[in-house]
Amino acid sequence: MNSLSKKIISFLTLSLFFLLLTSGSAQAQFMLKEFAGNAGYPTGESANLTSVTQTVINAVLSLVGIIFLGFALYSGIRWMSAHGNEENVTKAKDTLQAAIIGMVVVSIAYAVTTLVFKLVPVGT
Repeated sequence: MNSLSKKIISFLTLSLFFLLLTSGSAQAQFMLKEFAGNAGYPTGESANLTSVTQTVINAVLSLVGIIFLGFALYSGIRWMSAHGNEENVTKAKDTLQAAIIGMVVVSIAYAVTTLVFKLVPVGT
């Protein structure tokens, strides 16, 4: 097989692969509003200040939770690589404790936010 044939086959294979990926994402949009509505998520039909605020707060809390999870993983790695050095083990324990406290605070904030947005009536 010559070089041109290899390039054409490679191009067609990659094109087919990427086209198959896009068809999956197109199918994901099918009946999305119905499933989101059944699950209790906003369907995008009405974008009022309350729903936008709730979405922003949930996104920020999720990001902060991910950061605290990263700190927990970092402290675990630091603890495992301390090799018996008590100073490094103590620092890792303190970081892990702070990360766990942070995750608990974020979880409580998420629960309170969800409760408040469920109890407060939405204006039209």
